[in-house]
Order: sequence, then C-alpha cells, then structure tokens
Amino acid sequence: MPPGNHLLLSGILSHIDIKGDILNGNRNRSSYWVQIYVDNQEIIKSDKIKAHSGKLTWKWDLGTKIHFSPSSVVRIELYRGFKSTAIGKFRQFQVHVAQFEEQIVQLLDNGSTSFALKDKKDQSVAEIKMSLFLSETPNEFISDFMKKVEHDVANLKDIDGVTKQVLSVLGPVLKSTKTMMDTFADAHPILKISWKFISTIYDDTQETEIRDQSIRELAENLREMLATANEKLDLPKIPEAVDIIQEIGQHSLQVASIIHKYTQLPYNERTLTLSTGNLGKRIKECQSKFLALKERFYERVQLEMNKAVKENQDMMKDVKKEVTKVKDDALEKKIIEWLWHSAPPLNFSQNYNEANKKRQGETCSWFLEDERFGQWLHHSGFIWVYGKETLQRIMEGFDDVFMAIDALDECLDRQRTLNWIQKLLTKFHGQTNIHLIITSRHETDISSVFHDLGGDHIDVLNSENNDVEGYIREKMKLGKLQQLNENYRSEIERKLLDCADGSFRYIALMLAEVEKCSNLAMLETTLTELPKDLDEIYGRILRKCDSKKALDLRRFLQFLAFSIRDITLEELAEIITVEFTPENEPVYNSNKRYFNPIDVLELCGGLVVTVRNVKSHNQNKDYIKLSHFSVKEYLMSSHVQDVFHLAKTTSQIEISKTLLSYLLETYAATLNINNLGPSNFPLQSHAIRHWHSYVQCQGVDKDNIVCKLVISLLRLGDSTGFNNQVINILYNKELKTKTAESRMICQASVLGLCGVVEVLLKEVNDIILTKKSMDGKNLHQERVNGKYSDALQAASCMGYGLVVETLLQHGADINVVFGTYGTALQAASYMGHKLLVEILLQHGADVNVVGGKYGTAVQAACYMGHRLVVETLLQYGADVNIVGGDDGTALQAASYMGHKLLVEILLQHGADVNVVGGKYGTAVQAACYMGHRLVVETLLQYGADVNIVGGDDGTALQAASYMGHKLLVEILLQHGADVNVVGGKYGTALQAACYMGHRLVVETLLQYGADVNIVGGDDGTALQAASFWGYELVVETLLKHGADVNAVDGEYGTALQLASYKGSKLVVETLLKHGAEVNIVCGEYGTALQVASYMGYESVVETLLKHGADANILGGKFGTALQIASYAGYELVVETLLQHGADANVLGGSYGTALQVASYIGFNSVVETLLQHGADVNVLGGKFGTALQAACSKNHEKVIQLLLSHGAKVTSLDYLDCISNPALQVELCIAYSAHKESISNPLQIMPEN
Repeated sequence: MPPGNHLLLSGILSHIDIKGDILNGNRNRSSYWVQIYVDNQEIIKSDKIKAHSGKLTWKWDLGTKIHFSPSSVVRIELYRGFKSTAIGKFRQFQVHVAQFEEQIVQLLDNGSTSFALKDKKDQSVAEIKMSLFLSETPNEFISDFMKKVEHDVANLKDIDGVTKQVLSVLGPVLKSTKTMMDTFADAHPILKISWKFISTIYDDTQETEIRDQSIRELAENLREMLATANEKLDLPKIPEAVDIIQEIGQHSLQVASIIHKYTQLPYNERTLTLSTGNLGKRIKECQSKFLALKERFYERVQLEMNKAVKENQDMMKDVKKEVTKVKDDALEKKIIEWLWHSAPPLNFSQNYNEANKKRQGETCSWFLEDERFGQWLHHSGFIWVYGKETLQRIMEGFDDVFMAIDALDECLDRQRTLNWIQKLLTKFHGQTNIHLIITSRHETDISSVFHDLGGDHIDVLNSENNDVEGYIREKMKLGKLQQLNENYRSEIERKLLDCADGSFRYIALMLAEVEKCSNLAMLETTLTELPKDLDEIYGRILRKCDSKKALDLRRFLQFLAFSIRDITLEELAEIITVEFTPENEPVYNSNKRYFNPIDVLELCGGLVVTVRNVKSHNQNKDYIKLSHFSVKEYLMSSHVQDVFHLAKTTSQIEISKTLLSYLLETYAATLNINNLGPSNFPLQSHAIRHWHSYVQCQGVDKDNIVCKLVISLLRLGDSTGFNNQVINILYNKELKTKTAESRMICQASVLGLCGVVEVLLKEVNDIILTKKSMDGKNLHQERVNGKYSDALQAASCMGYGLVVETLLQHGADINVVFGTYGTALQAASYMGHKLLVEILLQHGADVNVVGGKYGTAVQAACYMGHRLVVETLLQYGADVNIVGGDDGTALQAASYMGHKLLVEILLQHGADVNVVGGKYGTAVQAACYMGHRLVVETLLQYGADVNIVGGDDGTALQAASYMGHKLLVEILLQHGADVNVVGGKYGTALQAACYMGHRLVVETLLQYGADVNIVGGDDGTALQAASFWGYELVVETLLKHGADVNAVDGEYGTALQLASYKGSKLVVETLLKHGAEVNIVCGEYGTALQVASYMGYESVVETLLKHGADANILGGKFGTALQIASYAGYELVVETLLQHGADANVLGGSYGTALQVASYIGFNSVVETLLQHGADVNVLGGKFGTALQAACSKNHEKVIQLLLSHGAKVTSLDYLDCISNPALQVELCIAYSAHKESISNPLQIMPEN
C-alpha cells in the first residue's frame, strides 16, 4: 500500500511466530493465516499455512514494508480456515481465532518479547512474537532535515507567542536527540528509532498551538532529559546507564506517539479527549514514568559527575593534563602542519607518554623557584630555556595567557618557526597578557635570534639544577643497583655526573649499561670507559654490529628515521626482502626475510623501542620507533661517515624504491597464487597506502629508478582489482576511457610527481596525445571527459605548480574545456590556488572561457569565496557578467553562497545585478533562496529588481517564500515585490509558501494582498498545494481569506481530491466543512471518493461517504470508486463502499466491472468479497469480456477456481495458453464444451416436469 502523508515512517516485517495449545488437536485439515491492520486498515494478509507442533511461523525473506505514523496502532487477527463438501462443491469456511492490538512503538525492535493473542472473550489463547524493525534513516535525510530544524529554531524570534509553539520545544529536542544518536546510537538502535519518530511529527506540529499544559510538559520533559544526556556524551560508559539509555529511547517514542495523536485531533476535540479519553490516561502514565526515569537518570549522572570531578582534581597534579588539552583533532592537525611543515614526528603523544614514565618526580623545582621565572609569570616577555635536554616539566595552573614552545631545536622547520617568534614578539611587544616560554638546546641559530630579543636566558646546566643527581639516586634504588654498597653507588653517581653534562638520555643509557655488569671488575671497566657523550654511545652501539648485518641495520634505522607513520615489527622486518644491486636497482628476495622478526629488535639494540599506539584502531598492536630524537640527529650528522650515515633525500628515495618494488612483486604474486593476504606480504598495506607520500617528498621523483618504478606501477591501471587498491586515491572510472599514456599522465599529475610527468611526456608528442591513425588518415586529438578532464586540470586542481609549468612547456592546451571544472584556470580558481592562477594567466589562459559546472573561472572562485583569486582574475579582465554553469553569473554564485564581501567587489567592478541565468534566475533570487539577508540588502541597494521572473522558483519573493524566510519576505515586499507575479514551478509566492507549509509566510503574503485563487505552477492554486501536503492550518487560513474550495485544475482536479489522494483526513474534513463539493468529476481519477479509494485510505473514504459522496459515479480512467479500489486491492475499502450502496455490476473504465478488475489483478479476497455482495460473475464488458477471461489472461489460478465455483461460464478459450496448470486447462476445456453444447441444445438443460 502506498503511504499517505501521515504515514511517513516505515518498518520491515521479517517474521511472525504464534504458538499455543489452541493450535493443537484435531485440526489437520485446517489452515491458518493472519491479517495485519494499521490504524484499522488492512495492509497484509499472509499465506495460509498449517500448524506444526502447536506453532505457526510466517517468514518474509526480503521483509515486507509497513507504513505507519508515530501514533499508529497495529492489530493482528488470526483466522482458521477449512473446507466442507456440500452438493458436490467445495465451500470455504473461516473462523476468527484471536487477535492482538498494540501501539506500534511497543513492537519496534522488540522481537524477543511475547504478546498475548486473545479471543472474543478477551481470554489469552496463544502467544505472538513479531520481528518489526524501523527502516534505516538515510544520512542525507537526517542532514537535510536538521538544516530545516536549525533554520526554524534560529527564526523563533520572528514568531509571535512562540512559547505556545511546538516548534520551540521540538526543535531543541531534535537537535539534542541527533547529537545523542551520533554519539552512541549504533550501540542503542532505539535512539535512531526515537529520532525518526520525533522528526516525523516535527513538520506536522511545528505550527500547532499547544493549548494543553500536559502536552507541553511532555515535550519539555523530553527536551530536558535529552539535553542533559547530550551534555554527558560518555553516558554509555557509566555503570548501570545502558538500561537508562534504552528507556530514554522508549520514553521518547511514547512522547512522540502522544503528541502526534494529539495533533491529529480537531481543535474542538483536543481538550475534551485529554480529560475523558484514553489519551489523557496515557499522558499521566508517561509523566509518571518520566519522573521515575528522571530520578534514576540524574542520580546516575550526578554520581558519575562526582566521580569525574574527583578524577579531574587528581589529574591536575599530572603534567599530562597540559598535553591532553588539545581535544579538537582538526585544530591539532593544523598545529602539527604548522610546526612540522614537511613531515610530523611519528607519534609525539606517544613520545610524551613514554618519557613521562621515566620522569623523576620533584625535578625542575630549581627553575620554578628562580626569580626570573617569577617575573615572567607576572609580566609580559619571554624566557629562553636552553641546554642539552628539554625542560621536563612546566608550571601548572596558569591563570593568564601563556604560550609554550618546547624542544624548538627538534622542529623540522626551525627557521620558519624562529621567524614567527620574532614577528610575534615584535607585534605584541609591551602587552601584559603575553607570556612566552621556549625550551631548546643551545644551538647557534637559535642563540643568534634570541640574543637581540628582550627577555631572560636560563641555562639548565647551572649549579642550582640538581635534577640529574636526583634522577641517578632514585634509579639506583631500583633493580640490581640497589644491591651495591654506598661507596660504589656514590662512585657511579660521580662518574655519570662528570660525563652526562646534564643529559638525562645519557644517564638512562649508561645506567642500563651499568646494570649489565655481573661483577665488580666489569663495573670498574664500564665506569673507566664511559663514553664522553651521546654520539659516542650511539657510535659504540653501531660498532658492535656484525659487519654482515650492518646493511640490514642501516635499512631498519633508515626506515624508522624517515617513515611517515608508525611501523609494526612485522612491517619493519619485511623491508629487508627488497635488496639493492650495485646499480641501486631494487630486487625482491624472499630469502632475505628473517625467521623471527624479534631478531630485528636484537639487531637494533638500544637504538629502538617498542611502544603501544593508543590512537591506533588496533590498540593491541605494538609499534617500533627510534628510542630518541637524538638517534636520528646522530645518524644524519657529520660524525657518521660510514655505512650508517643517513641523508634525507637519499633515504626517502631508497624507501620509495623499497615500497614500489614490493608492490610490483605483490602484484606479480597475486597473478600466480590466489588468496594471498597480509600474512604473506606484511608490508603490503603500508606500501599501498603510503607509497605516493614518500615519492612526493622533495627530489625523490627526480630519481630515474623511482620514476621507472612508478611508471611500471601506473601501467597496471587496467588490472582492476590490484590497481584499485594501489592507486585508489586517483582511481576514476572515467579514466579507463583514456589511453594508457594519458591516464598515467593524469594520475602522476594528481600526485604532483613532476619528475614522473616529465618522463611520461617524453614518450608522447603532445599532452592532448596527437596520434596517427592506423590507416594513415589525418591526425586526431583525444578528447575524454574525466573528473579533471586532463592532466593540466588535475595538477591545477591539486595545486602542483611545477607539474603545471612542465605540462605547459610540453604544449598542453591551456584552454581546453573538459569535465567538472571546465578549464585548468577554473580548477585552480575553484580550489583557491592564487599563485597557480597567476601562472596560468601568464601562460595565456583565457580568463573568460565558459564551461564546466561553474561556468567561468571568476564564477568558480566566487562560489568558493576565494577573494584574492577573484581580485586577480578581475585584474586580468574577467567579465563578471558572463552567464554559464549551474549558478548563472559570478554574482549569483557569490550571492547563493552568502559571500557578502565578494558581492560588493563584483558590483563595484560592474556586475549587472539583474542578469537572468542559472538555476536561481537572478542574484537576489539566489540569495533569497539561501536566506542571506545581508547579501539581499546589498543587492537591493545596488538596484536589484525583485520582480524579475527566472529560474526554478520564479521570483525572489517566491524563492524566499518557498524556503520560509519570513523576514526576507517582508523586506522584499517593502521593496516593491509584486505578491501576485506568476512564474516558476510553484506559480506564485503564496503557492510556494503553501507547498512547504509556511503558515507565517502565508499570513504575511495575504496581508500584502496575495490573491488566493490564482492558478499556476505544478499544483494549481495555493489551496490545492496546501491540501495536497496536508497543511491543515494553512488550508484554514486560505479558506478564511476567500480561497475557492471547488476550483478545478491539474491532474487531481480539486483541493478535496488532492487531500484525498494524500490521505489527509483533517484537511478533507476542513474542506468539506467549508463547502467542498464531494461529487465533482474531474482529473485523472474522477471524484474525491475514487482518489481516496485508489490510495486505500479507508477513514477518508468513510468521511466522504458520510458527507454524501456517490459511490456509483462514473469518471476517470477506472470507472467507479469500487472499481478503482478493486484495482488497488484494498479489501476493507471495497467492503466499505459495498456497505454504502456501491453497485458491484456497474460497467465502466477499460476493465468493465469491479469483479473483472479484481480478477485481472489477482486479488483473491477482493474477488470473494465482491461475489458475496452479488457481483454477477458472467457480466460482459471491458477489454477481456468476462471476469473469468480476465483472470485467465494473467494465470491467476485461485481466482479462476473461485469464479468457476461461483458459476462462471467458459465462453471462450482465447487465454487458455496463459494457464500453466494442465489440469485446470482440461477443466476449462470441458466446461467450454459443456457451454457450447448447452447453447446448441437448450432443451438439455430444461428442468424435468
């Protein structure tokens, strides 16, 4: 059954189970079926089955959809049928066994609960279980709907008497519920159901006045609870809170159901129903349940809050609090990108966690007690804390604005950061709220910058710093060292202090060496041969390495030093399977794979550590990293000249070769052996995801071997499965249509691999790939529409200037128009790459070429709001009035997106404010559609004509009215907008507002003289539009202002027919109350009764019949209401019509009679109902002649037998071939012969005297 306007929700019914003793006994010949009703309208009639072991089960493999509203009631009736033979004929009997009725909110996702089936004496005779799940709500539906909610809530200040509006309650409830759902609805599906329920009643109730305090309190209570739950987003983690979440969801369903039921009642019945009816009782029960739930909920939240407060107080004593302040991932990412312009450290938070475990308490007290620190704390300025190691602890609990830059010497983009610090201190010099502290080692470049800046410089290596000494003493109290006597411990402390030079890292490494000593002789030797610094320690570790494994160790350290993400031990061990020839060619050799990856850790010694990455999706996985930043510094320093020396670019080239070679080997292996997975190639995942990131490093793609490997990888583009993974960031189905060379150039351009692009370009004569045809005909140019259209657009879109210049140098056509972005200039403009825009313009890019989604370059830049790009394009002669693309002109694009500053710039550069084009017609119309008031006012100041007709919405007033922007509607009307202009798909502004149900806008338009009876647009009149969508209040408003209730127009004829088509009973009643003629014949369906019958709205059918609807009027394509209900298969509607005098034998429409229609479609129950109410089984008419022939044409075997059992004559065998049952074919042939014989010899059938 198609859903009505009020049945906006849908669920999937997968199975029903019934069991009970009543199904046992001597009923072997009995069959059972269920009939399911939603709001007293039958929606499902199951197949007939026999009981087995006292149980019945119906299953729907793909599920069957049920439409309902938040307040719908479901009734399930169980029937038993059996056959009896009388006078040689079978007769079917049916008995009502039992039924079950319940609010649908109780059944959703509640398949484990049993409900009682009761007979007519209200005795429980069986139990029923049903699996009914709410259909999934698409994310785009939620997103679009919440935009509407947020807009409505934001405009509450424009609504008079807003405290009486459901909008003011349900809007915040929806926002709270949505946030809760996003947070933990996957674990609690009930919240998704409750969200959809509440959102469903939103449109129906946003303008309904809540005159009854009890209803208002319900919504307020729900808002209060959801708001509190929303603030406590870790609610699922709180003990005993899981059940509370479930109950919150169930409670919200009940509230939604009650509010929906309330809004469906006529105004004059609401208060009475609350005081005397079942609804009032439900409200009291709901309020009582809320109070109990509220008490439990707040008690749990308060207990957890108390616990959290205590934990927070404890955490304040830990330095970790300072690190974990940055919770916003986006902000964290920006900070990382700023500090580490080229590549961030592998896991700086993990570095901190590991270092914190080794921190010695009470260190740095000397610094906090220093007079200079006290002055910095209370006065503006900065302190440079330098030394060989970073400061371990910074003051907690700052009350003012503080900035801390720790380990400046480890910043990979140090000079850029130093320049920034200089600018910062110069700009804010003299301000008292700036407190800047910087720590680093004493490096020359840092010292030279800070020497000229005001502020204190503090050396951690001073006599007052006892941190290192305290650290040594505490560590010697642990492990083997505590066994030594006081003299030896003092000697160790003295020796380490003399050599450490304040380095905690040195102390940690040397204490580890001392602990390895198993006797005094070894201890004395170790203390005598202590290295002078960290470099010597690292050098000793490397020198201990077996020369046969030196290259392996170098490869491992190299990968760890320059890896772009954390590496597992298995991945690290696997890199050794790619070795290099004397010519530096990578070669895969599986025999190089270590038997046990643990051997890698032993080989690397104290240079690496194993850590647990808490940010990893797999928190049980360990990662390998260099033990300290100084290890990488040492390997890259001039102190290392042998095999272990690492250079940045060389290392990145070797890593790139390793990964590329590994991927090619992986591809080759998958061709020969199926089902190879991560266990066979541990490095595959890392290589697939990150190979291009290594190749993108500066200078890497200039290496000839790297280029050759990349090209080999890109050539696999036609190998679908493997290539989709390896170059998934580039993969585009449209690229398949290009030649291999063109596709590879595009992919290399997207990656910004300039060196690879240059190599590929040498293989072709032109970027357009001019080729000779096989038969020697003229040259042709390849033109293929892809996402970026060609390599130049790809590089321009991604912002790779070197690639763009390379392509242009090789003859790329800069003005070719392709794909989404039109030209390369448009792509660069859309993405905001100002420097690239200038490069393209300097190379002859036509600034006014039209093409692509955004029309011109200036239009693309305006759409995205790139002011600097727009100004550059204008300097190069961009025409601001060119019409093209989806948005028409640049001014329209900027107006649509709300870029007020750009709108002003364009107008100052001669933009025509009244140019017509694009989806939204004019600039002011585009701004009105999106609700950008400031932009609208600016356009009006520049002479925007508010009455120009164009675009989908006709005029600016219509656009604002359609979107419900009441304030904008008033502004436009005050600026001379013609309220009755006809245009666009909605006709007039009034029709547009009525279409969307914006009552306040409707009232405003009416106050300004809107004509309610103008016919135009898709929906005819304003009344027809409001009636179609079921906006009862809007309908009443229009009727009070003189709307013609019987105006005829469009597909559905009258407003009454439109309301009947949508099943809006309240609107139907309102129209009838205001004099709607119930029997007007017009439109596709004839009368309102026929429309309601066609859609299956039993309650609307009954309402129309009570108001004098003629059930036997002929009209429309189906004939009568009975015929159209029979065509649609709505048995209850058929019965209702028959009970109200519908003639079952009226001929009309293409199918003849109602019986013929039902027989043709195959609705057994409808056919049976018609026959029971006197339908003539042998009436001739319609295109099939008789009901029997109609059933035969569609092979409806059950209908055929039913008609035959009721005396249907076989007057023709025209459709015999359509019958699949041979026995039935024979039966029909025999009956046909008997019919022919009876016609030829009529005396044979005369009765005997």
